[in-house]
Amino acid sequence: ATLEHELAKWAIENEIVEQVLGDTTIHREIVSRSTALIQFLAQIRARQPAGSPFSLQSSHLLFAWKTCTRKADAAVAQQVYNLLVSLLPFCPPDLGVPLLKAVQESLTESNSHLTEVGDFCAALAFTDNTDHPLSKEVREEVLTMLWAVLTHPEARSLKSYDSIKRYVTVELSRPDGKEHRERFLHVCVVALSRSADTTDPATD
Repeated sequence: ATLEHELAKWAIENEIVEQVLGDTTIHREIVSRSTALIQFLAQIRARQPAGSPFSLQSSHLLFAWKTCTRKADAAVAQQVYNLLVSLLPFCPPDLGVPLLKAVQESLTESNSHLTEVGDFCAALAFTDNTDHPLSKEVREEVLTMLWAVLTHPEARSLKSYDSIKRYVTVELSRPDGKEHRERFLHVCVVALSRSADTTDPATD
């Protein structure tokens, strides 16, 4: 019976999130001005059981990512990237992790969305989460996704390549990054070993 519950219920029942994040023709200002409401719905989700219907759902975030991969207007897509990235600190793992996995999987689809993934990662790299840090699980998935981008065969064609690399470097250099450093070092060793066993002159 609280006001915040009534607001969340109204937003979900009237499919506000779908209207904002699912329409490729919507104006970027609409997306921008909806950020506070959608962050509010994410915070509601973080305080309620996963099955609560009147809060932000994983399907909303996946819906938004699909909008970005459907060749939306560049300005609209950029605003959606910024919105999704701003939501990550407020998302419990059952919201944030599926979104990041979907972004990473876009790299291996038959119609690779490397450019869109790169733009999403650039928005992430330029966001300061000092005041609202990512949860441990979401941070791990972020690093996994960024590593997949950096090791993509065409990664160097991305305008955001250097900024993504700097972001990963900073994350791995943090005092609590030992586990991540060891994991990615192991991946490097495996990749180098594989390269050493090939006679292909085009080895990266």
